[in-house]
Amino acid sequence: GLIPKKVNVAPIVKKVERIRNEILSTALVKLKNPNRSIADKKKIIGEFNNTMRGLRGQLKGTEGQGLVNFELLKIDDAGSITKLKDVGFSN
Repeated sequence: GLIPKKVNVAPIVKKVERIRNEILSTALVKLKNPNRSIADKKKIIGEFNNTMRGLRGQLKGTEGQGLVNFELLKIDDAGSITKLKDVGFSN
């Protein structure tokens, strides 16, 4: 369905999207560093995922609930990083 424009550009949605994008960008830069250990990368991913869940929680009960997609990351024992799930529309 279509999202009403006033909701899609609501200040809370724009703010959370901006924060999400900044944190994702910073995390990806850190994760691409070939000198980081897998343990460090796991810690970065853990902090990133917790932050994404917190941002999603801030939208609960607002007009922006479910409108912002939050990508979670996963790392395997070999150090391969993958997208875990998109938690934007799960309530």
